[in-house]
Amino acid sequence: MSNEIVMDLLPASKTRISTSSNTIIYNTNLMLHGGSARLDLEFSIGRARCSFPATTTHLLRIVTISPQHRPCQHLPIEILRSIAFFAQPKGQIGWRKELLDLSLVCKAWRPVVDLFFEDPQPNHNDVDRADIVSVANSLEKDRAKGRVIKTFVPWAYVDRHHIALEYFQAQLTIFRVASALRNITLGFTHRNLLKDVIRALSALEDVQNLRVSPMYEFGSSYHEGLRFSMSDILEFTAKWHRLETVFVRDWRTPSNAPISFLWSRLWGDPLAVVASQFVPSLAPARNRSRIKQLRFECGELTGTEILSFLSLQTPSTLQSLDLRCVSGLTNVDILAFLRHVAPTLQILVVEQCYITHNFHDEYAIDTAMPSLVSLETATLDGDLASELAISRKVQNQANDQFEPSISLRLPSSRVCGVAEALKTTAWRHIKIDWKCENSVFADNPTLLAAHQIAIGRGISMTTRLMILG
Repeated sequence: MSNEIVMDLLPASKTRISTSSNTIIYNTNLMLHGGSARLDLEFSIGRARCSFPATTTHLLRIVTISPQHRPCQHLPIEILRSIAFFAQPKGQIGWRKELLDLSLVCKAWRPVVDLFFEDPQPNHNDVDRADIVSVANSLEKDRAKGRVIKTFVPWAYVDRHHIALEYFQAQLTIFRVASALRNITLGFTHRNLLKDVIRALSALEDVQNLRVSPMYEFGSSYHEGLRFSMSDILEFTAKWHRLETVFVRDWRTPSNAPISFLWSRLWGDPLAVVASQFVPSLAPARNRSRIKQLRFECGELTGTEILSFLSLQTPSTLQSLDLRCVSGLTNVDILAFLRHVAPTLQILVVEQCYITHNFHDEYAIDTAMPSLVSLETATLDGDLASELAISRKVQNQANDQFEPSISLRLPSSRVCGVAEALKTTAWRHIKIDWKCENSVFADNPTLLAAHQIAIGRGISMTTRLMILG
């Protein structure tokens, strides 16, 4: 037997409900929502004991809900951004189209498209790269989006170096509009745009991290590219008072080849990168009181240039100095630099650098070591220090739990001095590459005694022989 329910809405707020069986109906609730009706029924059905159909009539009270539309509460921007981020993580193929689709859900969702401008390409595996010319055109139409951009990385965009001038003009547009940039990576610029680029970069106020690192993977397509010189960098960073980290690699100098010797070794013949005839005029030292990390690789650097990255009028905040394949510095330059940063320097790396040194002068690192009270790690590859860098290391009273380590290269003639230095040093981990004529030095009694001294003081000491050929 079917249990079909028939409902009639009567004008006098009465509802007649009939069933084809003897049915008891209770908890009947009819509500009107802006003109539409919803009927909530709770009922039990039982078979009739009589042979004729029975009809039951109920009088219902209609509860009227206000027909006024309640405005939809907009989700906070942070939640919308999270939805967009997890719906289509950046870096996956098609994430830009998905981001656009999400922004078209409704007007309230439009801000999610800001994720595209905020960081156009967060990793190097993204095959769905943006077109820098299109991005620049969009920013010119809606300059407010420029405040959203926090990071600029040149290889985040599609390679369009076959139209080099237009490509570099687009870069310039981004530098002019994206006034809130915090992280900048620079590769090349165009020779005709250099002054404009420096002017645009100088106007930025929020930059915290700078990386200057030309990329050559596109080969000769960079034939119109111009590397930045150290004086260019000092000029446009002069007013960056929030700058904290600086990494400069393979910068342009008047005397070097168009490409550094390291890249020549890696890539074979030097790539066609135009060298500028620009003659640097060194900028004076600026107030760079926040810089914590300096790293320079593959280039010529003078003492005045490296000191220009410090604030000589205020206490140092520098925590890390990393020099690799750098030439042009003297022992005096290094000493002047270390004396200023001595209270705060924690990491010192000097590898494969050519630093001129007067044979009769003490190594700068040896001289500065007693004042390098915060130094935790020292990596010295080259003719940079003696056993005095070991003996003069003092304990950091502010952090006596940390175990400082040093790695350096010494001639075998220094073994006696090292044995004595081990008796007083505060280094807890020591690695020495010994320059010697043959492997017999491994059995040198003084070297063996030095290892015993280290063991007795709980110092971890490892040695390696470098046989001179």
